[in-house]
Amino acid sequence: MAEARLISFRMPDQTRALLVGKGTDDEVGKNLPGDQIDGFEITPGPGWQGRGINVRQGAVIASIKYTWRQEANVPSDRLLPVSGMTVERINQAQHGQTPTASTR
Repeated sequence: MAEARLISFRMPDQTRALLVGKGTDDEVGKNLPGDQIDGFEITPGPGWQGRGINVRQGAVIASIKYTWRQEANVPSDRLLPVSGMTVERINQAQHGQTPTASTR
């Protein structure tokens, strides 16, 4: 299950004070989306596991979480494309465009 929560502010300076990403290549990968990024582990409940990424893009902070059953075969890099797509939608909205996305 993927979940994204967005918080927007009037000015990017406000978001810089709230999220200073310390994400490293081994934690969240290379070619990171957004201005700043931080990864974290999730413990949603018995039998489940997950990862999350907080990303700052302009005047928006997004918290993206991805959870799955422990026995599921989920690639470790699955969360980064979802985060990149979220940053693209944020950029569209900040440039006055209609944010659009689809999944298959």
